[in-house]
Formats: sequence, C-alpha cells, structure tokens
Amino acid sequence: MDWPSLKDLNAKIPYSIYSWSGQKINFVLQKGMRSQVGFESLYEPRIFLLGEVRTRLENWHDFFNAQIWYSFPRTKAALNMRQFFAFDELADFPWNKSPLKRMREQDYMTMFDEGGCIIAKINQKKIPFIFGHAIYERMILGDRDLSMCAIIIECEEKFLSLNLKEKLRYLDMKSAKLLANREIYYTNKPFFTYSLEHAISSFNN
Repeated sequence: MDWPSLKDLNAKIPYSIYSWSGQKINFVLQKGMRSQVGFESLYEPRIFLLGEVRTRLENWHDFFNAQIWYSFPRTKAALNMRQFFAFDELADFPWNKSPLKRMREQDYMTMFDEGGCIIAKINQKKIPFIFGHAIYERMILGDRDLSMCAIIIECEEKFLSLNLKEKLRYLDMKSAKLLANREIYYTNKPFFTYSLEHAISSFNN
C-alpha cells in the first residue's frame, strides 16, 4: 500500500479538531524513542499544550490512532486531558522525562485508548463501535481473539435514524463527558470486558 505522509494525515482531518486546552490537533513526526529525555519526547503533554500528536510513518498503530482522532476527537481530547493532569501530578518540574510511577487512572485510560469499545444502547439494542486503535492494528494483522474494554452509552431512539457521521458525533460528545470525569477511574471499575468476536457477531445477527 501507499502509506500516507504527515501532510496527508493532516489534510484528511475532516474538520478542525482541538486538544482540551484549545490547541489545534496536527500530526508531527516522532523523532527517536519516547524514552528519550526532553520535552520533545513527552507524548501527552505535547498534545495537550501544543496539539502535536507524535506519529510514526508507515506504522499501522499510529495510522489507526489518527483515524480515531478523526472519528472521536472529543473523546481522544478528554483522555489526553486526564493523562496530562495525572502526568503533571507525578512529574518533576521542569519536565524533561516521564515519571517512573503511574496512577490507576492512567492505566485505565491507556487500556481504553488502545483497546476500547463504545457500545451504544438504545432500549434493548446494543451497537458496538470499536475505539481502540490497537484493536484495528491487531485485526489487520489477522488477530481476532481479542478482548476490549467497553463502556455503555445510553442513547435516545433517534440515534438509530442518524447517519454514521452523526452517530459518531453523538457518541463522541457523550463518551467525552463520561471519560473526562476523574471519579470514574476510582469509584468503580470503569470498563467491562467485551470480546471482538462478540462485537463482530452482533453485526451478523
């Protein structure tokens, strides 16, 4: 396949999308390893403060990450916001490297960001929307024996009559509001396990 360039990825953004702090999102080249020292190596702070999403070229993982930014920009921004503030609580100032410790909420957010699934519930009907970019990566590499971290979003009856873009926008707004609340990561287990095979079979029944 012909891999997209950074210019292509930025040109394909369907409309202006922003970090929680109001910075316009754009995809920038990841230079070196994330383990390197210096602000340039810090993934979450660069998104929150500058709108820069570090991206590797010719890489399925980062390619699908861009697609999720296109589809669920508010939810991605909400997760990044929570990751940033958790980072700030643990990091030494001035920032030049990631903290050695992580908070519970950071682990949960990473699990959902990488392997999440948003389930739209309309009365008794449930429709899964895969959110985790790592799930798409594994699928294209032939792996279907996967478990996802799922949340349920209660939807109004009108959801069923919306087109796909409208459905995504509806879910994005609701899931962003839910995941932006820090309490969800500490009061109860925020997600439940949902298999990829179950998600696929729901479309065949």
